[in-house]
Amino acid sequence: MLDERKSLDVFSVSTMMVLCLLWGGQQVLIKLAAPRLDPLMQLTIRYAISALILGGYLWYRQGAALFGDKTAGAGVLVGILVALESIFIAEGLRYSSASHITLFLYTGPLFASFGLHFLREEERLSASQWCFVVLAFLGIVITFIGRGEGGQGNTLLGDGLGLLSGAAWGATTIAVRTSALANARPEKTLFYQVSIATLLIFPVTFIMGHSTFEMDRAVVANLTFQTLVLVLGTFLGWYWLLTRYLASRLSVLQLLTPVAGVALSVVVLNDVMDRWFVGGAVLVLIGILGVSVLEVLTLRRAGGRPGRCPGGDAAVYYSDGQVAMDRTGCKALSQVLPTRIGIVGFGHLGVAIAQRGLTARVSRRNLLLSHRDSGAAQARVTQAGLQDRHSRSSMSSN
Repeated sequence: MLDERKSLDVFSVSTMMVLCLLWGGQQVLIKLAAPRLDPLMQLTIRYAISALILGGYLWYRQGAALFGDKTAGAGVLVGILVALESIFIAEGLRYSSASHITLFLYTGPLFASFGLHFLREEERLSASQWCFVVLAFLGIVITFIGRGEGGQGNTLLGDGLGLLSGAAWGATTIAVRTSALANARPEKTLFYQVSIATLLIFPVTFIMGHSTFEMDRAVVANLTFQTLVLVLGTFLGWYWLLTRYLASRLSVLQLLTPVAGVALSVVVLNDVMDRWFVGGAVLVLIGILGVSVLEVLTLRRAGGRPGRCPGGDAAVYYSDGQVAMDRTGCKALSQVLPTRIGIVGFGHLGVAIAQRGLTARVSRRNLLLSHRDSGAAQARVTQAGLQDRHSRSSMSSN
């Protein structure tokens, strides 16, 4: 049975609006509590509580087999990167405004796209997407020019730390996508992030002298909201949506987060927007949006329309046995680009399916073929330029 994600509807769009508003308010909440509880200590506490909750849940579900899937090494790496991202955010908020940190943090997807372009063939950016990447980084330069002319040295330092937090986020995405965590459960990946980050940030907080705090009801409520809603609640909501709706469409809506964050910073914290920052922010947001929208359009063109897959009843399966494409939903193929896809038989139908996969930017080395080793089949494989990894004669005596 084809497990095809749905296009966006009113419910999914409304839910994403709420999630973006919550994510955008994260820096605002940290800034509000900062006079009584240091930002670094806030992140340490919320990560520690989240790690305990997630760790208990995962141990209940998996027991001693929790770390038996060889993801521990990658998990430690992403935990270190999240710790660096958190330190950059906390220290950046000490010197710069919440609106600036929010904008620079959400350059993370740009850094991820840049890195994955060189590491994964199916993640390569088109020429048009590169134009938007350059535009976004030009916007970053403009915001820093404005700080250099009218800002103080500390605010420039804060913006720089905010940009480093975005780079750390992008590096985290790359580490997940290119390691064993790419196939791990999302809650396990989050557990690695918050647990390792807690172990690293906690001593750093004391070493830097940021361990003092004044707890009151407002701070406790703020921390509780950050932990249960921002870290755990929005995570569960986001991945619930990913199981039911097209990820590419959801990712475009996610770009509303920095807009919401800047707006909340102005309304709640009275952040001042100078012309340099506004101009640079517009270019950054256009660049991020352009890269994502072009990706959506590319996948949509490659996927075609349901019911129009070449060859009728054909089906393509990938590693966990789930159907990736059949006659009822050809566009589902675009959702498994990084996955190895096996094609049984390489007649006219097999050729058509392989060509559709290549059009959808599936890597040639990820198309695995199985056929009877006939001369005609071998000729078609050679003509298509595909890697003949397996043949029926090598897997069966029939």
